[in-house]
Amino acid sequence: MPLSTFGEYFRKALPSPFTIALLLTVVAFMLPVLLLPQTPSLLQVAGYWHKGFWELLGFSMQMVLILVLGHTLALTAQAQRFIDRLTRLATSPGKAAAFCGAAALLTGFLNWGLCLIFGAILARKLAESARARGLALNYPLVAAAGYSGMMVWHGGLSGSAPLVVAGEGHFLADQIGIVPVRQTLFSGFNLAVTASLLLVVPLGLYLLGRRAAPTPELLPPVGGPVLTATAEQTPQGRATGQ
Repeated sequence: MPLSTFGEYFRKALPSPFTIALLLTVVAFMLPVLLLPQTPSLLQVAGYWHKGFWELLGFSMQMVLILVLGHTLALTAQAQRFIDRLTRLATSPGKAAAFCGAAALLTGFLNWGLCLIFGAILARKLAESARARGLALNYPLVAAAGYSGMMVWHGGLSGSAPLVVAGEGHFLADQIGIVPVRQTLFSGFNLAVTASLLLVVPLGLYLLGRRAAPTPELLPPVGGPVLTATAEQTPQGRATGQ
């Protein structure tokens, strides 16, 4: 099966993120009823779900702030100037994919919310620049590179689990105590893994960019809106540029 056909199939068949969240909620709701030796009632399971939902409200708000503030930072004038410089340096398909991946990895280490928006904008700008210059670019590859920063985010400064267990009174404090970030985020092992990804991923993207077939029909129009319309703020809009 050609790669483009494979991607098109999943684009059509994969449910929306909200639908996936609802399906996972139903699965989590039914598993205790089906698998526990002493089967709880549906009302008991609903009580567990309700309790767990509100106990995690503070954590959920932290995640929301990370995403919203990262989004805001990615849309600043300074970030836009940095993106413009990168697009001028991307003089070949391989360089475009590599630069996009490297920038996404760096921003992902700093903040996963910043990475999500910055990578999407950079991929779109690189595609616009490629169309303007007549550069034979594989847009799906560059879009994927824009999300490669999610490979390092949980080992980065906004990793939720390491930050939670580093705080006093976290929900596992009785079992594992407080785990400082020097033993997680700033451990030698974690930093070595992150540094390795910063080298290997851009190199792999560069090689793929040199060999991937161009997709001029998918390139967005030059000067089109970037993450301003509601449709473009969806995962599908960011991935396809439509």
